[in-house]
Amino acid sequence: MGTVDGKLIDISNSFPMTLKATKKDPGSNKDPEYIFDQDYMKKMLQFHRKVNEIETLLGVYISSTVIDKQAMVIVHYFMNLYSTKQVRSHLQIPLVLLFDPELGNNKLEIKVSKSNALI
Repeated sequence: MGTVDGKLIDISNSFPMTLKATKKDPGSNKDPEYIFDQDYMKKMLQFHRKVNEIETLLGVYISSTVIDKQAMVIVHYFMNLYSTKQVRSHLQIPLVLLFDPELGNNKLEIKVSKSNALI
């Protein structure tokens, strides 16, 4: 969540979301199906707009340092939200912020990218 002023993007707030992985057939080797709690996200966006109506959804943060299959599911989900105009934002594509929650190399590594640069 945050604001956009020209080329300056101010990330000022965030909220966590869970991604559940489920297997339709537990015995198969197929990839799991990933599910977001969309109702939770809608409620959180509404709560944030009540508190600060100028902030919009800027993108997603992922607690990882690599773009793996699960991270790509998250990125595609948010790209779909933006392309179908299901969310109000000043950006045309979502930002993706990666950070290392384990502080590898004894430092906080943060990487930010436009989601279309990851595909």
